[in-house]
Amino acid sequence: MSLAVPVGVGPQSRRAVASLGRAELEDRHMSLLEENHLLKKHTRSQEEKMKKMATKLLRLAADEKREAKKDGQPPSVVQVKELEGEIHELTAKIRDVERTNTSLHNKIAVLRQQCDSKGKRRTPYDHVQSRISSGVGRRTPSRGSLQSSPTTPRYIHVP
Repeated sequence: MSLAVPVGVGPQSRRAVASLGRAELEDRHMSLLEENHLLKKHTRSQEEKMKKMATKLLRLAADEKREAKKDGQPPSVVQVKELEGEIHELTAKIRDVERTNTSLHNKIAVLRQQCDSKGKRRTPYDHVQSRISSGVGRRTPSRGSLQSSPTTPRYIHVP
């Protein structure tokens, strides 16, 4: 049976372990195992106590709420603090929703501006007048807006 030394152990502690006899090492090992077992047992008992105390606290809070509802008394300090906490959480949620709402409104405005600025797609034949009146105005090169052309005849006779 070999004694495994942890990786992070320095050379001084290795020398100390090497200088001890096997019986003494076994005794220390057994005492550490017993101590570890006792500590685990103690932590389990403490966890059980904590669980019991938590359930008692929850029961007391529930009983107090029931009594307050039954008697019609004003809410207790605990209830008021719970409600204040809920109010703070809800106001934080409202602020977040308002922020997202404003950012979405800003995005909509930007997209509308982009759509308005694009308007009709530019083509290489924008400078050519149409031969028939399609009902769609022509684009003026300076502003990029559509204009109806009253001087263009409705029908043109082509020989």
